Amino acid sequence: MTTPPTDRDPPRGGGVAFLLAQLGAHAAAAFAERIRPLQLTPPQAGVLRPLAQYPGQSQRELADALGMHAPRLVALIDELEDRGLVARDRDPADRRNYAISLTDEGRQLLAELGRVAGQHEHAITAALDDKERVQLLTLLRRLAEEQNLRGVHPGFRRLGRRA
Repeated sequence: MTTPPTDRDPPRGGGVAFLLAQLGAHAAAAFAERIRPLQLTPPQAGVLRPLAQYPGQSQRELADALGMHAPRLVALIDELEDRGLVARDRDPADRRNYAISLTDEGRQLLAELGRVAGQHEHAITAALDDKERVQLLTLLRRLAEEQNLRGVHPGFRRLGRRA
């Protein structure tokens, strides 16, 4: 015989924080699989968007914007540069720094990445109608803002750091 849940019992299937963590881990793993054919890792994909939004920023500026360990960013930029997706040019204002920008190939890949990300978003929210998607997005943005999340994946802060 099972006993009915009480107010002190966690909700069946977990509470909000658990479900957000569960869905977040699932969404991240599914996204990594979706971008595998593009020969990108999630951290590489996460670096491309801010480079498109703010071309010519220095490695230090980009690392700061992402909240990322600078040496790990250098390694990511090296990988992207080796593929011809980004270019490093000496910053004319400060020759000690490199200005990083997307190449034409990088912009094309970013457009394809956007298409894949849209498919991913639709797949993750397939159980919702359009009105529900907007409502969920509004609520999640409010929660992210209250938690002082800046629109950058918090995983960047851990990249390249040892536990």
